[in-house]
Amino acid sequence: MRSLFDESHTVQSDEPENYKGKLLIIRSEVLKEEYRTPENQLFFAVSGSGCEPYSDDRTVFGSFLNGEKTHLQRSDLIGIIADEYIPNWAKERAEQLVSETEKQKTAPKNSINFNM
Repeated sequence: MRSLFDESHTVQSDEPENYKGKLLIIRSEVLKEEYRTPENQLFFAVSGSGCEPYSDDRTVFGSFLNGEKTHLQRSDLIGIIADEYIPNWAKERAEQLVSETEKQKTAPKNSINFNM
């Protein structure tokens, strides 16, 4: 079994980070045992007040790299994964998610988005 991500794999900062648009590591204990793999620990944050480090609402909306959208609490997350620990496949998938997020931002507000 490959090692799970932990605090040593995160961006180190003296200040709490804004999570919006970042690839995050989920605490392994939050995941069901059968999903405790490095692949399932990665989460792309898109929005939510929980992206802000000092918000009272701690909800972070985003998706797993397999495309499944959900929300987590900020306390479910270890932090932002440092670039040197991101596997190549995860970088590619995260870039796709960034692109999809940008497309959704630029879509006309009164249009229907069938890619939800």
